[in-house]
Amino acid sequence: MHHELPARLDFEWYRKQAKELVREFRAGDPEAVERVEDAMGERAHRRFALTDAQWVIASEHGHKSWAQFKHWVETRESEPPVGRIGRQPVSFYEVLARSYLGDGVHWRDARLRVAREYGFPTWRGLVAAVKRAIEEHEDRPSGLLGDAFELMQANEYDAFKALLDEHPQLARATYRGASTTLLGALAQPEQHHVELRFAELLVERGADTWEALNLAACFNHVPLVRLLVEEDASQAPSEIWGITPMQAAVSHGSKEAADLLELEPDAFYLAAGAGRIEALDGAKPLRPNLTDVGWAPVELEEGEQAVLDEAFALAAYNGRVAMMEELVRRGANVHGRAHGMTALTFAVIRGRHDVVEWLTAHGGVVDAGDRFEVASMEWRARGEERLVSGLRTAAASPWWCSRRSVRADTSSPTRLARSRWPAARRGGAPQPTASPPSSSSTSTGAARSRSLP
Repeated sequence: MHHELPARLDFEWYRKQAKELVREFRAGDPEAVERVEDAMGERAHRRFALTDAQWVIASEHGHKSWAQFKHWVETRESEPPVGRIGRQPVSFYEVLARSYLGDGVHWRDARLRVAREYGFPTWRGLVAAVKRAIEEHEDRPSGLLGDAFELMQANEYDAFKALLDEHPQLARATYRGASTTLLGALAQPEQHHVELRFAELLVERGADTWEALNLAACFNHVPLVRLLVEEDASQAPSEIWGITPMQAAVSHGSKEAADLLELEPDAFYLAAGAGRIEALDGAKPLRPNLTDVGWAPVELEEGEQAVLDEAFALAAYNGRVAMMEELVRRGANVHGRAHGMTALTFAVIRGRHDVVEWLTAHGGVVDAGDRFEVASMEWRARGEERLVSGLRTAAASPWWCSRRSVRADTSSPTRLARSRWPAARRGGAPQPTASPPSSSSTSTGAARSRSLP
């Protein structure tokens, strides 16, 4: 994931960066010239002094002056890590930025808005991390680690154990892929066929269990989640993605994995998604941000009703019918939304027939669009791929998208004004899909970039 900024910023570092920018620009460094021209245009070639370099840096961060930027650096509160980018090209983010143009929003402001939505303080930082994500990603590990990976995939346990005996460092070795270790790789869906004893051996040999539990929770790999929980794997927020295993599970509709995990943090929406009615009253009104698990940013509604409604939608996503009934009793709207989508849409994404039946009986299916979504789930269940393909085509139409539109908020560069189908978690281009986001391709950045609130 990308860790673009430290918890506390050092203004002196930016002073040195401004001086370095002056030197590089005067030396004709192509990247520096492009950077300065983007901010100042041709006038930079008439005069470019230290104050101009300072202004370039300040403007890249969305500030009108160096003094304003200095105040932001010195008063900025620390933020948790996020890993929202995948391996989409820069052009993907440019398309998002173009959707903001108009109504007084200029190109540089639109790009900055997108960068902030994806966890970066500048467009330049986003572009650099995206390029690293693409250039540094490994589909599979190489060398001895690659040999061990292939033995796991083939379920060649004796040969795998012999390799670990000879090279014990492989249990903790890392690579730049969708996961970073052999144990983490076992959590990925394409490795769910691998026998659990491989994971048991890796844990015994000292493999890091923290990231692996987060991934296993995301992909609902229940046997691996159970093993790691029994081994006391940390359930604190991941250093890579900034969320807990429970957040990973609920945000991906991984019902069975969530049943094994701690309610951490103690949030209302997590209690709802985990089906823990007894925890609702004491839970904190924290808000989910599905952008952190690969869904495109949307503008969140405010207020107590919005908190109830998004909890209801996530309960539907996770197949918690009893919780849905409790939330309706507390005032939730069966048409309420989480991240711009209704409970019905979430239920269809996960193929939750019991939830769809409940929603149908309680007024959650009311128009042709709703019935179309239900039909798409039935087609998929019967394996009628031709009809599912037709659904995906329809999902790209203006009519379909308009059902998920969110009113634009042009007042803040950090809020998004559209609702789109989810991008694959940790990589993959956004597209109409009948499946939830997946973490199948973590990107790499200054540290690495995960798509997981």
